[in-house]
Amino acid sequence: MTAQLLLWLAAAAAPPPDGLWAGRLAIYEGRALAPLRRVQEIVRAPVGLSLRRGRAVYDAQLDEEGFFVLRAPAGTYRLEAVGLGSRAELVPPQDVEVRPSELSCAGTLALSVQRLEYLGQGTLSRFTVVDDCARMLPFLRQRAGWPGPGKVHLPRAAPPEEEAPRVLTAADLLCGLRAEASTNGTELAFRGWYIYPILQTVGAPGAITIHGSLGRVTGPSAGFGGEFSVGPGVNVLGLVELAAVAGVRFGFDGFPTGPVGAVIVRPGFYGAGFDLRAQWTSAGPAVFVGVDLAPFFLVGAVL
Repeated sequence: MTAQLLLWLAAAAAPPPDGLWAGRLAIYEGRALAPLRRVQEIVRAPVGLSLRRGRAVYDAQLDEEGFFVLRAPAGTYRLEAVGLGSRAELVPPQDVEVRPSELSCAGTLALSVQRLEYLGQGTLSRFTVVDDCARMLPFLRQRAGWPGPGKVHLPRAAPPEEEAPRVLTAADLLCGLRAEASTNGTELAFRGWYIYPILQTVGAPGAITIHGSLGRVTGPSAGFGGEFSVGPGVNVLGLVELAAVAGVRFGFDGFPTGPVGAVIVRPGFYGAGFDLRAQWTSAGPAVFVGVDLAPFFLVGAVL
């Protein structure tokens, strides 16, 4: 009786039997299917798929045609990205069900980008799940050497997880300080900027920011102007910042006072870049060219 009880307790405590999750990953450049080997040559990293449950991560085995097989204990997992070595292309989170002692067909996971070079940048991509298991399931069972049953269990959109409130540290806030010098050939401007992140962190692709500046502007005459401006900005692909600001100039010693507006295109990374500024004042439109530097961001990047 004691031996039977111990066997029953051992069986109850044993982990659930494993199941297989299998399907195909298809990456498209525009409307053309890209061979996995070419994708890996472009991104210079192996392409992979992983499922997560809590802290446990299970990696799928992919072949050259994109077919994958993953073995994991039965349960519900989360698919969040297509791995690209140390980077990843994020996809809308999907819940994936692994059934005990069963092969679950995931269908074709189709990831489309305009250009393969955009992979890993988290923008301009589209992810869909195609149910072609009726054709694929016998092939998956054969390739995986699976003698057991196989059924269709497509990934499904996962409910949003509760996000922890964002906490900006002192270092995050200091990274918003930036110094700029620019000129249009007639006027010379020195500005101090503060960039506050609304969505994501400063410098991240897709970050939405508020830009505020205080500056000193000098011209050919002896006077000078104090300038204040504020406006929204967005980071495009981590390579270009776009901002539109409006404000006012206060003139001293004959320098004109009046409103100021500008559209700024800033190529470069967040810590240092070029400023191309189309500006409008009471004196008319002007184009400024300049450079800027975010010293605290650069120090943090080095450390």
